[in-house]
Amino acid sequence: MNIFEKAGITEEEFLNEYWQKKPLFIQNAFEAFEPILSADELAGLACEENIESRLIFEHGPNHPWELKNGPFDEKVFSQLPEKAWTLLVQAVDQVIPDGSQLLEYFNFIPNWRLDDLMISFAVPGGSVGPHYDQYDVFLIQAEGERIWQIGDPCTADTEFRKDTPLHILAEFDSTQEWHTKPGDILYIPPRVPHFGVAATPCQTYSVGFRAPSHGEILEGFAGFMSDKLSSDQRFTDTFTGQIENPGLITDSTIDELQKIITQAVSDRASIKEWFAGFMSQPKYEENQDEIPFSVSDEEMAAIIESSDMLARNEQARFVYIEEDKTLVLFVNGHRIPSTNKSNELIMLLCQERCISIEKHNKLLVCNENIKIIKNLYEQDWLYVE
Repeated sequence: MNIFEKAGITEEEFLNEYWQKKPLFIQNAFEAFEPILSADELAGLACEENIESRLIFEHGPNHPWELKNGPFDEKVFSQLPEKAWTLLVQAVDQVIPDGSQLLEYFNFIPNWRLDDLMISFAVPGGSVGPHYDQYDVFLIQAEGERIWQIGDPCTADTEFRKDTPLHILAEFDSTQEWHTKPGDILYIPPRVPHFGVAATPCQTYSVGFRAPSHGEILEGFAGFMSDKLSSDQRFTDTFTGQIENPGLITDSTIDELQKIITQAVSDRASIKEWFAGFMSQPKYEENQDEIPFSVSDEEMAAIIESSDMLARNEQARFVYIEEDKTLVLFVNGHRIPSTNKSNELIMLLCQERCISIEKHNKLLVCNENIKIIKNLYEQDWLYVE
């Protein structure tokens, strides 16, 4: 499905004209949209230990825009005021298969950019305040109605309120406004301020995309390279003759240091391998279980033959890179051993969350691919239905 059909544009036109450039409102992008969870079920998730959740009160008992972090006791929800609060639950796609399937509509963007599906429930007047994100987000109205306002793009000098831990803008001037109803989508680029207020009890789904900062990229790659380099590789002096002053760091010393750093960052193969591992890391590593079981190749083949679907674990991230015409699969930060005979399988695993075993049986049960599938199955990164 092309979610931009009601806007009269193609996915390619969206990427060229709107992506990371300007907002887009798509009325009735999803016809007869049904929320994947009720408000009570969402509150139930917010009570679970392994779920990240928050409550935001515009008029908190201690200060404006008060934040409370979950998990919550069930009693909390029976004591909430009638107006101006919002419940937010992160990574619903990782625990609810229907949430994971909803993200299939956004496959026109590389899946390694995808962060998660956050669901918010708000009562009338409920909001998280005027703010901006450092990443792209699609806001899907799932239930009820909300009024959205946006402003001109923010800069590094934009000021935030100092009376709340939330990043709420000190000033917000609206330039556009939309009244969203179930099935509507609003796309917001990075650093574009937006302010959504619930007009009725409502659910809004936020599909966010990962955008690591330059600092995170440099820190991550530096750590990767420091583990990869041998401790025998050391700085060597380049000066000759008598030094002028023992406290001086000479330009020749800086040249040597720059050479070391430049050699590391010029290693394209290492950058590719690091980034695949970095962007496939799970959002919540503490939720990853240890290996629960092991099976033989023959047992794995029998399991596949007796099943209908092969599915990716909702908490697993699959990406791949190409090395000398061989595709290399990374799952949850781990490199999976493979050969070029498994290229077709790797592409399929990254392209489809649920794979029909009947349709792809010959591909799935060949000797090379069984070993890969067995590895992923034992890690609980793949499961069968």
